[in-house]
Amino acid sequence: MTIMGSEHSEEDPRPFERTRPAGVEIRVAHVDELAMAFSLRLAVFCDEQGVPREAEIDAFEDVATHVVALKGGQVIGVLRWRPICGGARAKVERVAVLKSARGHGIGEALMRFALAQLDASPFRDTILHAQVHARAFYERLGYVTEGEPFDEDGIFHLKMRRPSIKS
Repeated sequence: MTIMGSEHSEEDPRPFERTRPAGVEIRVAHVDELAMAFSLRLAVFCDEQGVPREAEIDAFEDVATHVVALKGGQVIGVLRWRPICGGARAKVERVAVLKSARGHGIGEALMRFALAQLDASPFRDTILHAQVHARAFYERLGYVTEGEPFDEDGIFHLKMRRPSIKS
């Protein structure tokens, strides 16, 4: 499934009913776009937030599904999701948007695209570790907090969970 501009997917338009950023394509990354996606993640998490570079690119890259937001052929947003718990759950990770593209709905569009994929899958729910400041963003997408804040790579996070919504 590919989402572009304000077009709707015939497969499942429900998650994309809200206005999406014009001229931005959201889709599963092609192999040749992964280097741009990793570069964006390094810029956001390592350069801006101080996460150690060795912690950012990890052993799960090959098993994860990478989703990108593209504008003019450039990756301006990214996330990944991967199966966990023997395939019973999925974990959304590494949600990042280029600094100059923030505040325009790119993160929400990425998440709604991923959630449409995950809701159509056999996963019973999805979890993520949200940076504390992003809690309300994920709550608007249906996530609930589980537990207390914890440190992950020098940044306080919250474990959040969202049950799958099967159509």
